[in-house]
Amino acid sequence: MTNLQQKGISKEVLGSVYAPGGLKLGGETPMDIAFSILAEIQLT
Repeated sequence: MTNLQQKGISKEVLGSVYAPGGLKLGGETPMDIAFSILAEIQLT
């Protein structure tokens, strides 16, 4: 986030960023991470 602030992104905008994304499903591979993000999207 510091890097984005240095590039001129306001604290207001950065405050609206939700991170980290994804559910904690225990996966480590890129496919597992993608699945956890999609699962979280489905919950909203």
